[in-house]
Amino acid sequence: MLLNASRDYHQARLRRFPHQLRRGPRLPNPLNALTGRPWVTWTWRLPIREPGPILADYDYGVLQDNATKIKGKHELEFGFHIKYEIIDKSADSNAGPYSAATLATSLYDPSSTATNPLARPLTGFGLANFELGSMNYSAMFRRPLVSHSPREYSPYFQDNWKVTPRLTLNLGLRYEMRTPA
Repeated sequence: MLLNASRDYHQARLRRFPHQLRRGPRLPNPLNALTGRPWVTWTWRLPIREPGPILADYDYGVLQDNATKIKGKHELEFGFHIKYEIIDKSADSNAGPYSAATLATSLYDPSSTATNPLARPLTGFGLANFELGSMNYSAMFRRPLVSHSPREYSPYFQDNWKVTPRLTLNLGLRYEMRTPA
């Protein structure tokens, strides 16, 4: 019989959200996201973001037992393998994304109407929109931790039949069942 258990734990913490933006504009934080910087995107630029807190906890246990019985020219092997896993992983921060891709600094298109004003194509600057505080914000709610607990059950049976001194026939059946994560 074999019994094995293991734990693999990783954690990296970041400073709290309000302290990360000490200079510059104060961004809204309606869901009180505690960690991670917000996702701020500019127009035609790469997003500026620091990865959120990382938590990865992987625990598992394995129980395995094998037995052999010899009966005449047959060697009968049978056993089982059970694996239980607990996988906890941190989700992204619930600090919502901010987009400075608004039309606040774009030029007005005179061919549009007053009831439906449009911007001229390829005008406006995302950093200027950010500095003016003209951004779109969306708040998200998600669980801070995602937990998976898959299980694996694998019984097997094998017959090693010695037909002649130079010929051995191996016949077996293994059933593996894995539960959904």
